[in-house]
Amino acid sequence: MKAKARTVKMSCASKLWTDEDFKCCKMDVFCGDIEAGLTRESAARDSEVRNFRAWQERWEKKKLGPQGNKIFEARLLRKYGGIKYIDIDSTPHRVFKVHPSTMWFEKERGNNHYSVIGILDGFDLEKPLDHDDNEPLYEAWDTSVDFFDCVRLYYEGKVEVNVLSKDDCDSDEE
Repeated sequence: MKAKARTVKMSCASKLWTDEDFKCCKMDVFCGDIEAGLTRESAARDSEVRNFRAWQERWEKKKLGPQGNKIFEARLLRKYGGIKYIDIDSTPHRVFKVHPSTMWFEKERGNNHYSVIGILDGFDLEKPLDHDDNEPLYEAWDTSVDFFDCVRLYYEGKVEVNVLSKDDCDSDEE
């Protein structure tokens, strides 16, 4: 009964662990072992190969209102953010990278949708899109078959992103 009362008292004070507990677990006071493990896990995740589904998935065809949808935009950014692609229509071919934190919302009657923002080298992410320095360094691209072909072309022979076609994947879910 005394032990339970002590535990309740310490939990109310937000002090369940003491320095002796850390020594018993062979940990330092600042959890250095845990921090080092998390750093190793983060480095391993950074070297993982990213899978990119090169088609418009079922969830992407959601109907949008005139104000857009921030949650839907975040989900699109998770899929497209940071993906690189080649503009095969330009001479010389330009390499774009999808903006990591912003999508382009287009309001069209009956067809409100998001497009990716392709940015070129030299684009300053700290400045807004409409800043004079950034104006010539970005373009909005629809996520169409042509866009997916440009992504496939860029990552051909590269290992950092595994570009999947619809035939390669059984599931259309996330």
